Amino acid sequence: MDPQAGPVERLAWELRQLRERAGTPSYRTLAKTAHYSASTLAEAAKGERLATLDVVLAYAQACGGERAEWEARWRAAAGAGDDEPVTARCPYPGLAAFEAANAAEYFGRAALTKELSVRVEQHALTVVFGASGSGKSSLLRAGLLPRLGAQWHPVLLTPGARPLDALAAAVARLAAEPEPEQDQDQDQEPEPPGGDDSPAAPAELPTDTPAPTIPVPPPDPATPTTPATPTPQDHAAALRRRTDEDPAALDLALRTWLAARPDADRALLVVDQFEEVFTLCDDEDERTAFLGAVAGLARSADRRIRVAIGIRADFYARCFVHPGLVAVLRASAQLPVGPPNRAELRDIIAEPAVRSGVQVDADLVEAVLAEAAGQPGALPLVGHAMREAWHRRGDDTVRLADYRASGGMRGAVAQTAERMYEEAAPRQRDVMRAVFLRLTALGEGTEDTRRRLARRELDGLADPHEIDGLLRKLAAARLVVLSEGTAEVAHEAVIRAWPRLRHWLDEDREALRTHRRLTAAAEAWHELGRDAGALYRGAQLAGARTWAHEHGSALNALERDFLRSATGADRRRGRRARWLTASLSALLVLALIAAGIAIQQWSDAELQRRIAVSRQYAAQAGELRQQQPQAAALTALYGYRQAETAEARGSLLSAYAAYRANQFTGHTGVVNAVAFAPDGRTLATASVDRTVKLWDTAADRMLGTLIGHTGPVYALAFSPDGSILATAGDDGSVRLWDVETRRGFAELDGPSGRVVSLAFSRDGATLASGGIGRAVRLWDVASRRPAADLAGHTGNVVAVAFSPDGKVLASAGDDRTVRLWDARTHRPLATLDGHLQPVLALAFSPDGRTLASGGGDRTVLLWDVAGRRRTGELTGTADRITALAWAPNRTTLAVGSYDGIVRLWDVNSRNATQKFAARVETPGALSWARDGSALAAPSDDDTGTVRLWRSAGERQETLGGRQSAVTSVGVSPDGRIIAAAGSTLTLWSADRPRPLRTLDAPPGVITGLVFSPKNDVFATVHADRTVRLWGARTGRMLATLRGHTNTVRQVAFSLDGRKLATVGDDRNLFLWDVAGHRRTAARKLAGSGSTVTFAPDGTTLAVTENANNMGSVALWDMAGLRETARLTGRSYPIFAAAFTRDGKTLATSGTDHDVQLWDVPGRRKTGTLRGHASSVASLAFSPDGRTLASGGDDDTVRLWDVAARRTSAVLSGHTGSVLSLSFWPDGRALVSGSADGTVREWYTKVDEAARTICELSRKGHWAASALGVPADWYCR
Repeated sequence: MDPQAGPVERLAWELRQLRERAGTPSYRTLAKTAHYSASTLAEAAKGERLATLDVVLAYAQACGGERAEWEARWRAAAGAGDDEPVTARCPYPGLAAFEAANAAEYFGRAALTKELSVRVEQHALTVVFGASGSGKSSLLRAGLLPRLGAQWHPVLLTPGARPLDALAAAVARLAAEPEPEQDQDQDQEPEPPGGDDSPAAPAELPTDTPAPTIPVPPPDPATPTTPATPTPQDHAAALRRRTDEDPAALDLALRTWLAARPDADRALLVVDQFEEVFTLCDDEDERTAFLGAVAGLARSADRRIRVAIGIRADFYARCFVHPGLVAVLRASAQLPVGPPNRAELRDIIAEPAVRSGVQVDADLVEAVLAEAAGQPGALPLVGHAMREAWHRRGDDTVRLADYRASGGMRGAVAQTAERMYEEAAPRQRDVMRAVFLRLTALGEGTEDTRRRLARRELDGLADPHEIDGLLRKLAAARLVVLSEGTAEVAHEAVIRAWPRLRHWLDEDREALRTHRRLTAAAEAWHELGRDAGALYRGAQLAGARTWAHEHGSALNALERDFLRSATGADRRRGRRARWLTASLSALLVLALIAAGIAIQQWSDAELQRRIAVSRQYAAQAGELRQQQPQAAALTALYGYRQAETAEARGSLLSAYAAYRANQFTGHTGVVNAVAFAPDGRTLATASVDRTVKLWDTAADRMLGTLIGHTGPVYALAFSPDGSILATAGDDGSVRLWDVETRRGFAELDGPSGRVVSLAFSRDGATLASGGIGRAVRLWDVASRRPAADLAGHTGNVVAVAFSPDGKVLASAGDDRTVRLWDARTHRPLATLDGHLQPVLALAFSPDGRTLASGGGDRTVLLWDVAGRRRTGELTGTADRITALAWAPNRTTLAVGSYDGIVRLWDVNSRNATQKFAARVETPGALSWARDGSALAAPSDDDTGTVRLWRSAGERQETLGGRQSAVTSVGVSPDGRIIAAAGSTLTLWSADRPRPLRTLDAPPGVITGLVFSPKNDVFATVHADRTVRLWGARTGRMLATLRGHTNTVRQVAFSLDGRKLATVGDDRNLFLWDVAGHRRTAARKLAGSGSTVTFAPDGTTLAVTENANNMGSVALWDMAGLRETARLTGRSYPIFAAAFTRDGKTLATSGTDHDVQLWDVPGRRKTGTLRGHASSVASLAFSPDGRTLASGGDDDTVRLWDVAARRTSAVLSGHTGSVLSLSFWPDGRALVSGSADGTVREWYTKVDEAARTICELSRKGHWAASALGVPADWYCR
């Protein structure tokens, strides 16, 4: 029910809220008091039409409402309905998930829904996992549930703080469904469709006429009363009690129910927001029991029972702590939910509106596509922004201006929340702050998440009517969701995207944690019948009272009672002892101490303030990092200047790494533009990932990455001699690069706004650009200064092109004209009219006699340049024309259109001879090689690839694109080479990264890689159970080492480089002579060997072994190759191990999220490092041994201060597990390889990173372009 859909819907929504506050009595119960039939009352709450005044008043009074108040509400709804025009209901859910009732408006996930349905049909357990905001809940609710057939009986639940109670209630609800042969009309109570009591929208209900008002006589005391019919709550409570006695009770209840139903029937339990088990449930025993119960249902003997769960990816690994659940997960169907592709996202944006008879402006669609590209959690932000834009529209079209006015994808949530805050009275603002803080669960190693709370938890914060009014406003704005007496934030996106809330959360997190503990203690005290034994005392009470003294307005009624009772009990205890401790000398001492404490507290408070500010800026930098890494780097730097917190340190290093990301891979975003160099071999590509890449198309390899733009790059142009590349894009800058050195040497100042087209004159002396603005800007390349602005267009200039002889410059744009200019004198020559829509593309024929133009009218017009007249047209394109490129043979014109089709036209015959798919959306998206042998265009998917269509043999080639997982990385001992392995093996130059060569490795994944410390050799581990040795400088394979009979897990070189150790799943430890390429020793292990590491002194070898799901470390003496000690204590498998340079400390990690430190000489564990939210897959010590880096399945790299045993920084940016780490020889940087297919380089020296950021900021004007403040504000 959408309260914003209209006055009638709002009145119905208010009636539902009133019923919830009354305890959600059944409609049959209300009918006895209201004297109207249950179906009539249910109809009043449907909101499809305005109920009569009598029915509304009867409904309200039955729920305890005031007659006068509800008569006024009804009359307001009736009056508004008379005057208000009928408008389409908003089809966008905002931040909330799509429900089953919204299935008709759920677009863009058809393939995923079908795949999920098949997996649920075939598997007992299906796990849907993905990032927050990827659309898991909508997929389950609006995708899966409506698709199920009549034989399916689904029930939906979210775990909440009492997950086992919720599961028992869901099973009881399902098991209480009547058997097929029963009369459903008598047993089933009517409810409004989509009501809060039903898991999915029930069928439409008939409207009954009002029942006559007949006085009901009081019951006769002498007449025996019939026992009350058990309610669903009674059934749930009974089933919950049986579950405590027998964990299989839930399974038994479902099997008993199914036994009475047809064989085709299926029971489906859908557990959405499964992560609430870990974020909201504080009872470890109940959490364990719930996980066991889910596992039990998934392995039920009745295969008609199905379970589907939706969980955030960053919490998925926490399910692995329960052995029973791990067992069923192995056999389950896994469905990862990633961001939608471009076509799906376009449907998500536009189709709901189209279905409602409203159009979405194409520019708006493009803007949202650009903002949401590659962001796994963007869907709720898109939904909210589109909802806000919908309400701002003035007619039957949602326009880009409406979207911009709403704040866009990132700003809409913040704008809505901020508007609600600013409109609230000062007292209501305090209540709003308290409510949102209570609605947020603080993350421990993960992002903050939403927290569902009972409405009674807000009692005492303000007047109940004031709180209810605030909640209604927040629900109407789609910031919170109200249901069955509970409230929760509509989506985690509110927490991430509203800066004020982030500030509140980061202001004093320790105080918030104190409040959370107080809330939990007060709830426990209340549940125990307010037992005095559950009250705070001593240090706990003192801490809580100190907090309450500063934050008293945040206390609710129960918390006040709890503290009042605890304080009273403490005073009674204190009175009995106070007279024993009171003395003048003690008071004097206490006064002196108090003064000292006051000074210290002031100092501590100031430090805490700076720490809070530092954390606030670190959080803001994290929000900016993906889309605006420059702004993120400056924001993080300012936070670091306030206080050198771990959060600020990690945010700073992560932002700088994001700025330099994807140097080791192809584009990570869609490609906008392509351009062949005059040599016909070098190709430049520009992408939304803010980078430009150079490729050798003959060798199919990347030559380098050009980094400098702060936004998507849309335009490219090579100078005629190929020595200079000009680039431009969304940041409004035009940059010049030296192609040979791949260094930028000039940034040309020009009109502000996006630049989408560039062209060099024939002599290379002049560069023309077109974009936002009505003039063509010309630059003198030698002096780097503007040469002229050619004015005349009345709209934005979209395309520019010089004639081959350099005498004529053509321009075109939104004013539907093509203009010709004298390139030397800069005066206008002609205006060519004929297009009916904006002109988006231009191309001169190779002889310069003909100019082709195309645009929104789907037509290519051919012009005689000398005669200034139209000579022909090419028609038949299904969408607007966005790019043109004339082949060197003079008769073939490539025409790209927005529908993703490139057609090759024979201009002489006016016939399309070929067509193929490509993503052509900018004027520079097509380019021919100078000899006409190849045409380049972006691939038609969103993988960041470029396709080449070769004229010889009509074959296709692909350049770049996202790669498969990088399983191992290594830096050579001299720091000159970086090796990266996965499905391929590539050597990179470490200085200004560029690929040196891709080695001829056998097919299959390469799972390990390590450099020899003393020579130019490195070893790789292959899927065919072999180890190969390679020459680092030559890339030549030196030897293949065979002998293992199962998977080889890891290899290690001795410090002198002469020996190589290997271990694997065949439980063998082999030693090899590197020079002779032969095996010299073999030993059997007690378990599967997972890692092997030489101590730096060469006398000890550490081998980690896994057996029976437990890991241990065996230390071997190299002299006789015998085991001398075994380090135990880990109850989980081990994935990684690393020695410090002095060999005294060994670090190990595995599936238990922790890193263990071992004293090797003492043979004992010395510490545990905790912080990762998932398994830790990789470890590396810095050369000085002071810093340990760990990479985990939580997609982060953590830097640890080994001496202090604490996190010094968390490096974020990867979107997959961090599988391998390697420090630079000097320790200044760290290289990581990830399952997301990328290699990243991270600075580890914060001051060096800060210095570099300031230098880049001053050169590139980061502060002015990013946040509009002076650079020295950050860099002073």
